[in-house]
Amino acid sequence: MNLINSMVDVKEQYLIFLVQFQQLMIGKKNIWNFQNGKMELSKCLEGDDTKMNCYIFSKKQNAFICSDDSSIRIWKQQNDKEWIKSDRQTQHQNAILCLTLNEEEDILFAGGAEFIITIWKVDFNMNQLTYIQSLKRHTFSVFAQIILKINQFLVEQLWEFCYIVNQSINQDGSRIKFLDDNQFIWAANTQDSDKIHVFELDDGQFYENQEKTLQLIKDNKPYDIHFFPIIYNKQKNAIFFKHKSNLYILRKQENGELKIVEVFNFGGVQTQGNVTLNGDYLVEWNEYKQCFSTYEICYQ
Repeated sequence: MNLINSMVDVKEQYLIFLVQFQQLMIGKKNIWNFQNGKMELSKCLEGDDTKMNCYIFSKKQNAFICSDDSSIRIWKQQNDKEWIKSDRQTQHQNAILCLTLNEEEDILFAGGAEFIITIWKVDFNMNQLTYIQSLKRHTFSVFAQIILKINQFLVEQLWEFCYIVNQSINQDGSRIKFLDDNQFIWAANTQDSDKIHVFELDDGQFYENQEKTLQLIKDNKPYDIHFFPIIYNKQKNAIFFKHKSNLYILRKQENGELKIVEVFNFGGVQTQGNVTLNGDYLVEWNEYKQCFSTYEICYQ
């Protein structure tokens, strides 16, 4: 990766970025124009409560859903400068830690610190969220979640518990991602765990394939934070996987095994960021350096 831009004089901390459309980026409550790796402040979302835990952008229009501690709402672009917000929804009693949209962008899953996932009907055109259901089988805070394709005839039906996916280590994780319909990856976020674990579908259930476990660089940091999601660009066969202080760029091989192509050290755990949809740029907020950095990603 090549560093192409850095902004030190930015008075924001613990920023969460979701770089989706190549021209838009969010940091905390600021919306930035993002073109060719350069960023320029466009809009500050004023008049709302301060703390925002996470965001998810629509891939079909200039709109996003964000959590404001225990509540969620939609923000939608009305014109070049104005954004309008939906009513705040408050089914959660504690912090919302992750948001996931289905492919059709009409169902939202929100994971919470009180061990639940809430399910919502999404209407970006009407700028509206409608509560459907809560899933309550979890025994710890939900930091990350993944979904497969949903049958559109079932989007408003109640969800039922199926089974527990067993893992070889009894530790908490903060990152999980489907690579295809038959395989997902997961990593723990504890001090003594520096591996990526691979789970595969076999006879209708997912099982861990320990032969495909990928050893990472030993890092004695006591924890990891979850504000840098796993990014998988299928067209370029590039997986961006942050673990503690390091960002790993991986390739998926034909047999489903993962190969480390490059390792980039951020210098600390408190790093948040994302990758543009086309896979050309990565943006990070580095708490250690107190700055934004933009990188152009070079593929071989």
